[in-house]
Amino acid sequence: MNYFSDQEINNECLVVCDGEFFECTKNCENSDCSRKCFEELDVCENSCPCGSDCPTGCVDCPEHPLCADECENAQLNNNDYKICLNEAIYELDIFLKSCTPDIDCHNLCYARYSQQLFLCPCFGKETTTTTTDVSTVTTTTTPIEPSDVFILVIPQNVGRSYLQSGDGSSQISATIKAPEKRYAFEAAHALVNGKLHIFGGDSDRTKIARLDDCTLNELTVRLNEQREFGHAALSIENGKKALICFGYSGYNLKTCEIF
Repeated sequence: MNYFSDQEINNECLVVCDGEFFECTKNCENSDCSRKCFEELDVCENSCPCGSDCPTGCVDCPEHPLCADECENAQLNNNDYKICLNEAIYELDIFLKSCTPDIDCHNLCYARYSQQLFLCPCFGKETTTTTTDVSTVTTTTTPIEPSDVFILVIPQNVGRSYLQSGDGSSQISATIKAPEKRYAFEAAHALVNGKLHIFGGDSDRTKIARLDDCTLNELTVRLNEQREFGHAALSIENGKKALICFGYSGYNLKTCEIF
């Protein structure tokens, strides 16, 4: 099966709408019938991926018939998924090879690998098809259990960071290196390109730092506004950028910026 871009799917959908419109109008004998056909055409076009009801394509309308099979056998057919998976595996290999014989470092690598996978299209909802001589059986993979996912927790003191299992049953200490122990205190967090970034905070109100391996490295780029606490960060544009907003004081209480 070949998979197309959302715009190509939109074009295919519009062709279907036009065909239905033609079938509708050829049987009309009055203006009321024609008007109804035009109304149905509008509804059909709006419901297409990239239409007004689905402005970002199949992301907004995953159940649309032209989008529904996008994740079937994704490991074989969905190029976006395969590229994302290969990038995550490649980075995991680099990070693991850079670790010292320290289980905390290895656990952190796998935790970040899990985070990257959840950014991949179709992850957690792939379907697989098994074909025999007499029938085809479609099954949905079982989602990852909470106990298999770890959440990195960075408290006020970076030196006390740990990995928390998704079901809350276990904790593993994590060694995070930073310029000072309160480096991440009051900072906002967001994933950008699969890596954890922190913004502002108590130690430096305009800093932007990235977690590389097990080290928080400060970037040369800075925030435009001082954001000591009370601000928030959110991954946007499919994880490629971060939106940082608000603060505690009047001058930045209603401001936002994009990294």
